[in-house]
Amino acid sequence: MSEAKLLSGVLAGIYDAAVDPTLWPAVLGQISHFVGGSAASLFAKNAVTRDGVVFHDDGAIPAEWVDRYASESVHYDPCTARQFVAAVGASLGTVDVMPYAEFADSRFFAEWARPAGLVDSLTAVLDKDGAEASMLTVFRADDEGLSDFAMRRRMDLVVPHVQRAVRIAGTMVSEGLHGAALEDTIDGLAAGIFLLDRRGAVVHANAAAAAMLAQGDAVMLAAGRLTPADHHAEAAFRAAVAVPEAGGDCARTLPLRDRDGSLYVAHALPLKSDRRRLAGLPSAEIAVFIRSAEPGQVSAPEVLARAYELTPGELRVLLAIAEIGGSPEVADALGIAETTVKFHLRQLFEKTGTHRQADLVKLVGGFNSPLIS
Repeated sequence: MSEAKLLSGVLAGIYDAAVDPTLWPAVLGQISHFVGGSAASLFAKNAVTRDGVVFHDDGAIPAEWVDRYASESVHYDPCTARQFVAAVGASLGTVDVMPYAEFADSRFFAEWARPAGLVDSLTAVLDKDGAEASMLTVFRADDEGLSDFAMRRRMDLVVPHVQRAVRIAGTMVSEGLHGAALEDTIDGLAAGIFLLDRRGAVVHANAAAAAMLAQGDAVMLAAGRLTPADHHAEAAFRAAVAVPEAGGDCARTLPLRDRDGSLYVAHALPLKSDRRRLAGLPSAEIAVFIRSAEPGQVSAPEVLARAYELTPGELRVLLAIAEIGGSPEVADALGIAETTVKFHLRQLFEKTGTHRQADLVKLVGGFNSPLIS
């Protein structure tokens, strides 16, 4: 059968699964066969909790290994950091993340991929929503070898249609903040919460936000509009708090500095959807959460990488330092030499302007979800 006919059948199945999710296992099998792999799955990862959830798989990987990945192996998957900074829709193979020899020496390969009979994969990020990303992965088994150009080309033909089907079905919609009754919790949050209208004017501020305005160190009011104290961040801040065009509905995150150079993180969330409208405050269209950097769980690797121009290797080490601890433990978890960890640490200190691992932990903590007190 020609490739065009195969693709036509795959696409028909994808859109059927959009309205009948029970069809996804069979459709993922079709995708795997068309792309040139041995198994496929739809899943999501969370940058804050480091957890994963498999929504659908084709059954080609034994269930025990699927469950083990979602509950355990996802925490030390060396590809995760790079996946969170990848462009939506782009396909990544293992060699796009690290040299294959390094992957083959990793804990993840030894404890999950190799026992599951897998040697490589192609993963495409379907969507990002705050700290969560949904993904499609097609795996390759021992006898299939590494992903090649033909596999990538076919993956690129399929991914846009899977993205549309997933959005139609709503199976990957992040709950977290979006499902919260914002109007019931806003005044109890530790972060400063500003509700802005379309012009960027403040229509409501919780106690923490009022304190920030009184101090004037990180943000201030200028002609009634919320404005960063650091004028260099003005353009990026305006872009983050702008009301999105139709179809734009994701949270945006950016780092801010106060007058003393201390780091803050701002999260801007559009409130235009029915689930997020606030009773009694119909003019509020953007919620802005601002908090100072504090030690905590790993979050928002995409923002970290962009803010400090980190390489994938540096980002993996940074996240591991924040979650695990010292260099020997990070080297063991990532399956790399301790000298490699120390090399990346030197680069991290230089790029972030820090001098101790404790400072790196504090830096990463500042990019936590705004709901964590």
